[in-house]
Amino acid sequence: MTKVVLITGGTRGIGRALVDVYLRHGFAVATCSSNPENTRQLREAYPDEEKLYVATFDIQDGQSGRQFVKAVLDRWGTIQHYYFNSGICQDKSFSKMTSKQWQAVIAVNLTAAFDITQAVFEHMKSRTGVKQIFFMTSSSGIEGAFGQANYAASKAGLIGLSQTLAIEGKRYDIAVNAIAPAALTDMTAPIIDCLTKTCRQENRPFPSFWQIGTAEMAAESMYRLSTVASLGTGQVFAINGKTIERYQPAIKAIYDLP
Repeated sequence: MTKVVLITGGTRGIGRALVDVYLRHGFAVATCSSNPENTRQLREAYPDEEKLYVATFDIQDGQSGRQFVKAVLDRWGTIQHYYFNSGICQDKSFSKMTSKQWQAVIAVNLTAAFDITQAVFEHMKSRTGVKQIFFMTSSSGIEGAFGQANYAASKAGLIGLSQTLAIEGKRYDIAVNAIAPAALTDMTAPIIDCLTKTCRQENRPFPSFWQIGTAEMAAESMYRLSTVASLGTGQVFAINGKTIERYQPAIKAIYDLP
């Protein structure tokens, strides 16, 4: 049986690295982007690769997302692995953030996950074998980050979605987990450049938090993670280069009022 992975936002950054890694490991790969130029470049990188299906559509269009899943199933008959990797950021301190900036990030990073994930989830409920769903979250969604109220809220929402689907998918043996990756991409490069200049000017060490690996290294670690038979479900993993960590579940404790 053909091994199939569906990766949204797979033409740039970590998504593109995931496409490369899974193709190298013999998978049939389906991915998408809203940018025709990006999909063209990916297709040109693999001109004769029959195991690669690239579609161009807006991830916010729920009907197009469902049609994409149907096209993948019509082509290969199954989806074993699914990564919701689509995401944008429009950073601004909360006091200066506009409603438009809030809505845009929530729409792409969180709301757009509904239709395409539901279509994949319904397919996985009816099949046997390996069934894995991964949502790309962020440390911002776990710990918060200055200037990222919209981004952090969207990524925290994906954690809630992943944990809920882990509960609902357990009876169908669907493993649903979240991954908070750290990698040098078009999204993180400006932040790292700014931090580097600031640290030099202030003569202080570069923060260890931002000492991150490449997208390719992160993607390979994600692939390794997906091969673990005892991975479990409802967890949040942090990946930086070849390092894989797991967040511990929150613990409730009695709070004694002063």
